[in-house]
Amino acid sequence: MKKPVLPMMAAAVFAVALAGTGPGASAQQQAQMSVEDRHFLMHAVPAGIAEVEISKIAAEKAQNQQVKQFAQRMVDDHTRANDQLMQLAQQKGLQPPQQPGAAHQAEMEHLQQLSGEQFDQQYMGGQVIDHDMANYMYERETRQGQDQEIKDLASQTLQTLQEHHDMALEITGQGLTAEQP
Repeated sequence: MKKPVLPMMAAAVFAVALAGTGPGASAQQQAQMSVEDRHFLMHAVPAGIAEVEISKIAAEKAQNQQVKQFAQRMVDDHTRANDQLMQLAQQKGLQPPQQPGAAHQAEMEHLQQLSGEQFDQQYMGGQVIDHDMANYMYERETRQGQDQEIKDLASQTLQTLQEHHDMALEITGQGLTAEQP
């Protein structure tokens, strides 16, 4: 049996360091922002965008109703969080990437090739891993960040991310078949 590709891709997403800031950032704003805060915003935004795009695919392709509902919740919650992150990043003078990175692109392409129960299992397995990583990133920001506005947004969003993680674990733990209500 082939090993799942998603865990390797998800790990690669967070292994890639996105250095620098966008063209709209003033030198003074960049100098005032801590490395931790800049790193958080530059990674959280594209990861959130990827979450929305991947979950849109799942909302359409999933066969299991719980997976479909979960995917739609991810689209709704992460769209809202992305809007808040982008607004804050721009206020801080950063222009994070506006599209998913290469690893997330590969994950989306992989999911597009799957169907049925296999799709549902791969999507949900990826959600557990992605939310493990997101929880780590947001928790780290709440502990190590210097900018109170960024820390507050990370803390507020972390509650929802933890809920997503718990939901993903519950759905995956139930075993996924198309006929579940």
